[in-house]
Amino acid sequence: MNVKTGYIILEQPTYQGFSIQDGDHILYHTMKESLQQNIVYQVKTDDGITTYYTTGYTNKYDEPIYEHQIVGKIIGLSEDNIWNTLCLQLWDLSINNLNAVALFSD
Repeated sequence: MNVKTGYIILEQPTYQGFSIQDGDHILYHTMKESLQQNIVYQVKTDDGITTYYTTGYTNKYDEPIYEHQIVGKIIGLSEDNIWNTLCLQLWDLSINNLNAVALFSD
């Protein structure tokens, strides 16, 4: 995944049907409370606890990642240009200011 200035498109863990498989790119919180992006190379579930093993672009293997650390699965990238910025700002504005009561009232 080419890392440049822009936006990342995430599928959040709350999304219906969300799953992480080998080869997926994920964004997660590290134990030091910073955000990190890596590639999953193995997923294990023992006693109901799912553990993700990741590697970076330098093929360095990292510490295991647990479900509570996952921010989301990276499903795409978008360029940082005026059109994408405007569309994302409008989308954010509409989501944050959606008045569900107005949809169901006369």
